[in-house]
Amino acid sequence: MAAKAKGIVALIFPLIFFFIIFIALVSECNSCGNGSSINPSDYPKISNDEALKRLEGLVNAIKPRDENVTGRKMVQLKEADLADTLPEVSVIDKHYPLTVDIPNPSSNDLILEIFCSTEKSGKKAPDDWFTRVVTEFNRKRMTTSKGKVIQIKLRYIDSGTGHFYIRAGKYLPDAFSPSNHLWLAMIEAAGIKITPISERLVGNTAGVVMKKETYEKLKTTYGSVDIKAIIDAVAQGNIAMGYTNPYASSTGLNFLVTVLATYASGDQAKFLAPEVISSFEAFQKGVPYVAFTTIQMRESVQKDGALDAFVLEYQTFLQEPNLVQEYQFVPFGVRHDNPLYGIGELDNEKIEALKALARYAEANSRLADDYKFNADNSYRSAFAIPDGKLLIQALNLWKEKKDAGRPVAAVFVADVSGSMEGYPLKNLKVALKEGASFISSQNSIGLVKYSTHVTRLLPIGTFNALQQSRYLAAVANMEAEEDTAMFDGILVGLKMLVDFRKSNPNHKAILFVLTDGNTNAGVCQSFRDLASIIDALDIPVYTIAYGEDLNTGLLKALALINEAAYLDAKDEAIINKISSLLNAEM
Repeated sequence: MAAKAKGIVALIFPLIFFFIIFIALVSECNSCGNGSSINPSDYPKISNDEALKRLEGLVNAIKPRDENVTGRKMVQLKEADLADTLPEVSVIDKHYPLTVDIPNPSSNDLILEIFCSTEKSGKKAPDDWFTRVVTEFNRKRMTTSKGKVIQIKLRYIDSGTGHFYIRAGKYLPDAFSPSNHLWLAMIEAAGIKITPISERLVGNTAGVVMKKETYEKLKTTYGSVDIKAIIDAVAQGNIAMGYTNPYASSTGLNFLVTVLATYASGDQAKFLAPEVISSFEAFQKGVPYVAFTTIQMRESVQKDGALDAFVLEYQTFLQEPNLVQEYQFVPFGVRHDNPLYGIGELDNEKIEALKALARYAEANSRLADDYKFNADNSYRSAFAIPDGKLLIQALNLWKEKKDAGRPVAAVFVADVSGSMEGYPLKNLKVALKEGASFISSQNSIGLVKYSTHVTRLLPIGTFNALQQSRYLAAVANMEAEEDTAMFDGILVGLKMLVDFRKSNPNHKAILFVLTDGNTNAGVCQSFRDLASIIDALDIPVYTIAYGEDLNTGLLKALALINEAAYLDAKDEAIINKISSLLNAEM
């Protein structure tokens, strides 16, 4: 009996052990499955050497396949234009909604539509100042001199995207209220007629937000802290500063122009002079971080506070008590006075109606004060608004020189599992194809796909015409199948970048993961293990989400590890968003 009992115990203990391991794995998978319990900072810190060792072992266990791309696809040699990737007008309401609409217009209504920057046209506080103003204005049912009732539609759209729609002639609202005048100058340069309605609906400024201890150090070093001192400190490597993508962000565009103006001593004729370009490239070497969006930058700062300084609008700064307490605000560039301009050929009655709205908004200064606008009326713009054509050239210069001569190596990791069947995979393939036009030929690109297994489709190589044709062919041949080993796909992409950097140490490494974020197979199924490796390798992982059943929490957590961005893009918008991202990063 004793021997029999021992035999039973000998059987039971292994069963219990395997049951515990099974439960642990299921728990880990479930925590990644819905994203609700993922903490972006909840993973053990390991050394770079340890990360390389673990990466090597995991990829050996994954056993990725290699698939030679034998086909070729025709490469489009036309110059890439972000305006071409904008969602069609037929779906604009889905991506850039009306926050004020006129659901039941009457025949006597004069209805006008305004594109409005997002910090004042949201649906709720603290971003709904102009939404409230327009809503109250519409209730007043003011009339024109011809007796028409003025009714305003307000569209929530960032200044950069709004300007691209208008500049390309793809969608012309009746009026546009960006954060600053720079966007209007580029619209006018494109031959679109603009009519000034109000030079200032509400006052604001852009500035560098700097840790107070850093501010005091600069004050000791430079005697005073202004934008020139900050630019010099960045160029000399004395502070770590980040700013936002000037193609999308009003503050980022303003900062770019301010840097050029500083090096040109305010002479706009010298903005693109060789010595200014050389100084700008040297400045960029001292910039560790250009964020795709303001939200991405703020999340990065809140995560670890690694940046000594970053750009922000004053109104936003004042709404964050912890920033006011711990940081100093230094204004720069042109004011962000939220102008209102008519767009296109407007008749006198429409101009009259828009001016009535502007007067109403300006008269409600107390409400604006409540939203922390008009808080620094003493600041004057540091320079006049440059010619729009010069601004467009400045953006092109930034695209060319933003990496300060340091090329980028990137691997795209594409989810081709069964859950991507249909529109998600279709949109992923279109985005990869269209986005290729925004990748500089000096950069190097690799491509990986994953389902149950991981396949290296394209080794990392210079993105010349031949590499691009292979890339396009590989994308075209992608088909959905089997389960989802997302973490394995990421690890294989990371290993490709690590191996490439051994012989190309000057390259900046980036990983792009295109997926719905769900994972249910593979060698690695632990977010904490994967996060430790990503963190130690210091490679940013941009996550771009497709489909309806998204694992948002997991994808955001992956992006936050090394100051990358998460994009929740659906349908037509993904093409523009990924093109904008690649335009900024590649």
